[in-house]
Amino acid sequence: WVSGRTEQDRVAYRLRSTQSQSTIELPPDISGESVEILVDGRVADVVAHSAGRITVRLNRSDTKRRAGMEMNEHTLEVRFRRAIEPMLINRLRITPPQVDGATELSRVYWQIVLPGDQHIVQSPENFVASSQWQWLGSFWGRQPALSQAELEKWTGASQQVGPSDSTSQYLYTGLFPVSSIVLIAAPRWLVVMLSSATALILLVALIYRSEERR
Repeated sequence: WVSGRTEQDRVAYRLRSTQSQSTIELPPDISGESVEILVDGRVADVVAHSAGRITVRLNRSDTKRRAGMEMNEHTLEVRFRRAIEPMLINRLRITPPQVDGATELSRVYWQIVLPGDQHIVQSPENFVASSQWQWLGSFWGRQPALSQAELEKWTGASQQVGPSDSTSQYLYTGLFPVSSIVLIAAPRWLVVMLSSATALILLVALIYRSEERR
């Protein structure tokens, strides 16, 4: 969630584990003091804390049996903020925290929320848009197929205040594990100007081509 000079990151993992604790590897530019961690909706009990790594205790949750082991299901939620320097065209590289031992392939949804006058002009690689066309009041546009509340329910994450309708919202889906994504955003006026200029150039070229043939 990008707003002004602040980027707010929130990651929710739904995981199964036989262990009583889990270690989280933080992104390179994030300090442990600025991170909030929830386990199954409660503030996490931090067992160990070192540079770039935080180990938390896993509370007992839904229990299953697998290969003679007690398999517990948990929702691990990590939240933090970082400062960014807005530019005319913003290149955002977002690296999520990693959970040690999480290797099983599973579906990932990545929600991006930008100011209302900003739009993504280059989508992240290895992800596809999860959205649908609908009438947005004055024009047709694409809206995320799942809302924030639906994503929270899917992962079992805590319920937080969702983005307003005035923001630009995007939703991408892919497969876990994910190292990082890169996307490029630009202001609406620039997108409209470049699109109009491109259309004008093509129109002039078409007219010139027709006159040349004549």
